[in-house]
Amino acid sequence: MSQNNDMPGSPESKRHKPNTDVVEVDKTENKKIRKTGKRFLLKHTFKNILGLEVGKNVYSKKEEHFGVQWYFCIEHAPEDFLIVLYCSWPKSIGESTIKEYFEFKFGANTGDTTSKKFIATFRNNNGSDSNGFQMKWSKLESDFVEDGKLKVELNAEVLESTGLFGPRLRNFDETTKEVSDLILVVNGEKFYVSKFYLSSQSDYFRALFLRGYSESSMPEIKLEGIDADDFQHFLVLLYGEKVLDEITVEGILLIADMYNTPVAIRQCEDFLLDVSKKTLKKKFQMAIRYNLEKLKTKILADVKTISDIREIAWEEEVDDLEPSIISTLLKKAISDKQSCSCSHSLHSIV
Repeated sequence: MSQNNDMPGSPESKRHKPNTDVVEVDKTENKKIRKTGKRFLLKHTFKNILGLEVGKNVYSKKEEHFGVQWYFCIEHAPEDFLIVLYCSWPKSIGESTIKEYFEFKFGANTGDTTSKKFIATFRNNNGSDSNGFQMKWSKLESDFVEDGKLKVELNAEVLESTGLFGPRLRNFDETTKEVSDLILVVNGEKFYVSKFYLSSQSDYFRALFLRGYSESSMPEIKLEGIDADDFQHFLVLLYGEKVLDEITVEGILLIADMYNTPVAIRQCEDFLLDVSKKTLKKKFQMAIRYNLEKLKTKILADVKTISDIREIAWEEEVDDLEPSIISTLLKKAISDKQSCSCSHSLHSIV
């Protein structure tokens, strides 16, 4: 097993110091968390984990979600193990913070799982920050390791952020009140908008405003489960401004998909097809999550070899794919094995 004291792009971690910005969450507090829908999942299986020497670390793979990189590591302290979640910002981002809810799940020998839930604030300190917790190494050995493997799953949701985005290209505040007939409230921020224009762009808003629902006569409507910055970017895109970039696109796409906004969805998909430098794996994840058929079709058409398959779907994630996609990838893997003397087993792919 690869053992490292530090990982490229991460701070040195000879001994992770618990961050005071991390707070464990109980069931009661969990219900009070204001959600944004900006969820993501990280999975990793650490092999031969019991062979990890004291003072050494092992890392999961890095994944980009909502414009920043995320990964976690296991550290073997003298009597404990530490699990640490890292956030790594693009070089173009200056001083910024991300408040996040996250839940670590550990696979146990019985097939059950044990989880820990936290809220933490990540601060952009020279490009990265980390938060984590510790547990007795003996508990890891007895409860979580099976056949020398430790399966870890992280469910996370970005709750709020500061400093990630540049100046706003268009205002939807009280200065636009005279040309608006509705106020939409997102996480306490008011957006002054036109019912007619939103209805022309979104099936959701068309139904809400024009089909006799009680909200259609209300001067102010509260929108739940979304982020105010993402909604701002969504509106800017609808009004024709060039707001799409590597950091904003996923948040805009989340809103556009939620409110069934075809023009915005198409623009996001075209950006991912023609402009974006995101990894093939990330594009594939977004194509599946937001039903981007053109993007998904192009990616699958470009997949030819087992190596290509590994690039878009890691072993831990195969069970989460649609049966039709698994079937397509299996056929491509079989074709690749028949066309070359490849020693990879199909079991390791699917």
